[in-house]
Amino acid sequence: MTRYKVEFEVAVPDDDQFKLDNFKSKIDRFLGDNVPGRSGWAATNAPLYTKQATFRDFIEEGQRDSADPRWQAILAWIDNMSLTKRNAGRGVAMYTKQSGAHKGSIFCKTSFYTDANMSTREVYLVEAYERTYGIDKGNITIQIHGPYEDSGDEYWIQLAEGDKQRGNAIITEDWTHRTVSKDDPEMVRLGGGGHGGAEFRFEIDKATVERLPKGLNVVEVSTPGQLEPKYLLVTHNCWYQGVIPRKHRHLFGINAEMVTGFNPRTL
Repeated sequence: MTRYKVEFEVAVPDDDQFKLDNFKSKIDRFLGDNVPGRSGWAATNAPLYTKQATFRDFIEEGQRDSADPRWQAILAWIDNMSLTKRNAGRGVAMYTKQSGAHKGSIFCKTSFYTDANMSTREVYLVEAYERTYGIDKGNITIQIHGPYEDSGDEYWIQLAEGDKQRGNAIITEDWTHRTVSKDDPEMVRLGGGGHGGAEFRFEIDKATVERLPKGLNVVEVSTPGQLEPKYLLVTHNCWYQGVIPRKHRHLFGINAEMVTGFNPRTL
């Protein structure tokens, strides 16, 4: 049995217990039963191979075959699809070993938005390989696997759970999900914070005000005779999480109207 030792360091805000617990849960699921003892590497289970690597190492390793004709064929297919659908991103290449039929495949996961407001995506697994026999010998063949639904189930489910605990979610009528935090004047002065410290104003109701964390800039803007009081939230620490897909909207609720601000996806 080959053993590997993996060491890494993560940074989690001290006051974000939800994020810390969520990260620890993911690590536990990832490790499963692969780690002897689960409590650390005992001397008798010392790894046979260790390697230290930086992000630069991974980037360079992923780009080492950027001139490979198989990879170029994949990029050409993505560019062609982008003429009619907006590309939502692509992953790094995955490689298979050589077989009798070809020299091995390169796979790339890529996704495209399927609607104008970019709330729904479809995923493709693009495969490219070079033929080693027959009249197609030497030619690059592209095979498309998909489209598959990109539901983002875990992302949105965990985001909804986090909203319940933190209470800082702002969801507008276009189902855009944002979170707000207390302003840091020094960070704003330096151009930091969400969207570079840009100012956002949201009209919210009393129930939303009561759920928001303390310390946010909220003022009442109700007019005489108005049945339900209205409040204005002004923030320079607003963060964008995306448009909630239709299949997950039952987990959330619209609670704000944006008075001033912008949507990053439309820029």
